[in-house]
Amino acid sequence: MLGGAAVGGGVAYVLVHKTKPADGAASAHASTAQGTPAGWHARITTMAGDGLPGSSNGSGKRTRFADPFGVALDRQGNLYVADGGDNNSIRKIDLDGVTTTLAGGTEGYAEGAPTAAAFNTPSGLAIDAAGNLYVADTGNNAIRKIGPDGTVSTLAGDGLAGDKDGKGAGAQFNGPIGVAVDAAGVVYVTDTYNDRIRRIAPDGTVTTVAGGKRAGMADGAGAQALFDTPTGIALGASGALYIADTGNSAIRKIGKDGTVSTVAAAKEDDRDSLLRSPVGIAATTDGFLYIASGAHGRVAQITPQGEAVALQDVDHPARPGGADGSVRLYAPRGIALYKDGSLFVTDGATFRLHHIGMVSADTEALADEPPPGAPSHSATMLWPVAPQNKAHEVVGLMGEVRGDFNGEARDHFHSGMDDGEATDVASGSCYDKLR
Repeated sequence: MLGGAAVGGGVAYVLVHKTKPADGAASAHASTAQGTPAGWHARITTMAGDGLPGSSNGSGKRTRFADPFGVALDRQGNLYVADGGDNNSIRKIDLDGVTTTLAGGTEGYAEGAPTAAAFNTPSGLAIDAAGNLYVADTGNNAIRKIGPDGTVSTLAGDGLAGDKDGKGAGAQFNGPIGVAVDAAGVVYVTDTYNDRIRRIAPDGTVTTVAGGKRAGMADGAGAQALFDTPTGIALGASGALYIADTGNSAIRKIGKDGTVSTVAAAKEDDRDSLLRSPVGIAATTDGFLYIASGAHGRVAQITPQGEAVALQDVDHPARPGGADGSVRLYAPRGIALYKDGSLFVTDGATFRLHHIGMVSADTEALADEPPPGAPSHSATMLWPVAPQNKAHEVVGLMGEVRGDFNGEARDHFHSGMDDGEATDVASGSCYDKLR
């Protein structure tokens, strides 16, 4: 059984942020008070990041990220970004737009004070009502917790890849990517490379909510349901869970009774579907969903009837600056919903955090500098279902790199991984599916 409605699922609900609305947005924002509009006109602006990888703090484009992934907002309106790659840190962006490092900064597995803590490819984020920030620490196969004072601890997992229920360090995960938390403090996890959805009680006890012993596509209850590389997760207002089932190019729902159903799915032969390889997911209070798809650099809307709708002026082929000089997405990952109906989205290919605001249909596009060395979008986005030991022009739909990728002393877990079929998995990878 699932818990109650979410108060802050990291990707589902946000409350306050001092962001100036885009010009011409007033009428669109007003319409959200009457309910979420379908297929609204959008304009993308850059909140943080200058298009180059790095680790600098500061305001706006003075900030640099190495591998921005999950994004969440707290009750005060502060933004948080999970920054993997060479940074392995959690970044905070305050109401004035200034970025600082909240915790971490080196690769490892350590608890304690913010500067002593270490992560290994942090991914999804979620915040509870008390201000605790939960981190899917993908490379460490653990769910970490950052208290309001910045102290980092481990909620569940022992640092090793596995598939075991239990309490705290007695439980094991295999490359968890998504997290959400409900009003009772129950944390839900997409255990990505076990193809399962897990539940963590406030005391750290881990149980399996849904998913069988293999990857697949099947609805049903408990182990009857099958997923294929689930990533993003969000809690709806009614307490249902919504899953970005990446490998199946589908959006799945887990009802409060634990039954899994399919909300929407791409047809197998439709390579241009808005539902292709969804990663980030967010839920509105009136039944709409938003998904970030790295396969085509898109952010799409799912209506309560299960129809995939493109946001106007966002559904464009990604190209430097866009034909009109406006900002374009390349590899959207994490997605968070603002109270006015606008969105915050991380883009792993351009090392940026964007705001997608509602505007009127005749609003002029906002010019922006093209990201330096922007990846070609003609390349097939492969992560997270292609082997990490293969050379790719663009490796991953969440952690792209230009040129061939032949591995490093350590693994970039957002940059490609095992699909459960390759036999010569790169040494040290936790992503060899265990069954």
